[in-house]
Amino acid sequence: MFPDAPTERGRKHLLELIEVKNTGRGAGVLFLIQMDDVKSFSPHDEMDREFGDALRFASINGVDVFAYECILGENFITLSKRIQVNL
Repeated sequence: MFPDAPTERGRKHLLELIEVKNTGRGAGVLFLIQMDDVKSFSPHDEMDREFGDALRFASINGVDVFAYECILGENFITLSKRIQVNL
């Protein structure tokens, strides 16, 4: 679940992505998960309900929401597995 602390900045960025989408361009948010065997991603509404609401609102308004497990190296990040997003 994301976030692990309230994030006003995160909400602001989601609303900006909606504005981008409304201009006819593509817009999306990518959550990178640095853990193995994650089954799904969802907003942590108990921590920051406003972020969760903003993420759902962004998705309804056409912003793509992705979550991927990733492999980190000293000089690289590789997406390893797409994770189901539950909003």
